Amino acid sequence: MRIAGQASFLTGHGRTIHAWVHGPDNDRVRGAVVIAPALAREEVVSHRSMRLVAARAAEAGWVVIRVAWSGTSESGERPVGSNPVAVWQRDLEVAFGTARELVGPHLPVHGIGLRIGAAVLATSELPFGKRVLWEPVSGAIYMRQYTGLRRASGLSLPPEVEGGVEIGGAHFTDAEAAAIRALPDPRKLTTPGLVPVREKDRTVAKKLYGVAAIYAKATPSAIAALVARLDEPAAGAGDDDAAPRAVSPGTAADPAHETTVSGAGEAASGVVVTGGTADVSGWRPTTHARFHVAEFDVDVEEELLELGEDLLPATYTHPVGRHGTGAGAAVLAPPSADPKDGPQVCGPSRRAGWPHAGCPRCVWSATTAGTVPGWTRSRTSTRTSTRGSRTSTSARPGCAGARARPSRALGCAWAAGSWPWHRPRAR
Repeated sequence: MRIAGQASFLTGHGRTIHAWVHGPDNDRVRGAVVIAPALAREEVVSHRSMRLVAARAAEAGWVVIRVAWSGTSESGERPVGSNPVAVWQRDLEVAFGTARELVGPHLPVHGIGLRIGAAVLATSELPFGKRVLWEPVSGAIYMRQYTGLRRASGLSLPPEVEGGVEIGGAHFTDAEAAAIRALPDPRKLTTPGLVPVREKDRTVAKKLYGVAAIYAKATPSAIAALVARLDEPAAGAGDDDAAPRAVSPGTAADPAHETTVSGAGEAASGVVVTGGTADVSGWRPTTHARFHVAEFDVDVEEELLELGEDLLPATYTHPVGRHGTGAGAAVLAPPSADPKDGPQVCGPSRRAGWPHAGCPRCVWSATTAGTVPGWTRSRTSTRTSTRGSRTSTSARPGCAGARARPSRALGCAWAAGSWPWHRPRAR
């Protein structure tokens, strides 16, 4: 596995979600951690910090599954009219099931949730060991904050449909918004294993999720302290001073015990637990998935790619059964800026409209800059003067080896020739 993580599709309960799976280089893990991220704008701002949380936990010996909620990133669409909280709970079930397959029935599976993700995690009925709740918030407070922010923006942004609530480009009907508002404050719950974490330095907290993305800051000391909570003795809700549990002879936590349990999916044929750690070297990412996009009533296939020497993550989408047969291709790169509050111009379902029209598209992540061989960057400028307008286009052919800056990559086109990508490596 990689500490930096590998992208993979996870399937279960009739649904497919996108996730990043992180693990130690030696493939020996002492348990698993499922990360429940924030939502909408807060997820964008906190993305890098949560990636570092996963990497830090992987360094400490955990296999970490960083989930993308249904309807976000490359996960499948959230069904129209569904209860969003119930859908996100099922997303956690898929991730929890994958984690359990990887580490077997005896090693712990913990959870880390941020903001509204902490509320979803805290109310899950899954048998998590610990649930570390970072800056938890109730659904009512969350919705009040972001509907108020949108009203205060002073912009006239009509919703995509009449009625309901729109935050961060996501529209919720009145019933869906009510389901989110019903999420309780996790700090008031008495479920065993809840570990609320609220930063004493509020500047650290605000730079984690409450600023423009370009001002977001990951604080290493706060991340290290958060991950360390996984090693504290098990306790009741909010009680971090309980005595450690005794280890019974013959359990996976007993160094003298070794057991093999059956695995599933693409994991190894069995999970071998020795000395309190499991071998996950047999895991491989699932890089292909098929989705139905209700907005366009079309099925598309997606493939997770890694570009260039730096393994820049990307997604290749094309119509089902029509790989390489489109009239052209579109390369979409997200800008490295904070998205405006309002309807998304290039959300997952809208991107799917490109292959629907017979045009495959490739999207690469703005979280990492890397080498992208074989592409040509073109620039078009228009100058207007008293003598009229003049349009000029300049190209830099053979940009192989150039550092690709996603924020400047808008308008890039693939050069003629083979696709400059390869499938993910095993490690």
